[in-house]
Amino acid sequence: MQVQKSLQAKIRNFGSKQLKEVTVNDKNILVSYATPVAVKMGTELFVTTTKFSVTTSKHITHYIGDLIKKGETFDVVRVDHDVIKKIVRDTCGLVVPWA
Repeated sequence: MQVQKSLQAKIRNFGSKQLKEVTVNDKNILVSYATPVAVKMGTELFVTTTKFSVTTSKHITHYIGDLIKKGETFDVVRVDHDVIKKIVRDTCGLVVPWA
């Protein structure tokens, strides 16, 4: 029998109803529509290289701008979308519908 650990998650609407920031443990996951498109871990912001739509690209730009306004320091690391999905799966400890 596999025991699942309890997750502490916080979901925040971010600018539009289609943009959410999901915080799980020490990772902030940016979800545009139903797709994780970026993950902030410490001082690294992993951003998908996949182009989903003009609006999703604007969501990512808006998120980066908000982090800068808050005075956060981070490096942007562009990665294949599969890397984003793996980080989300590993963070949540389960397969979520949008990963």
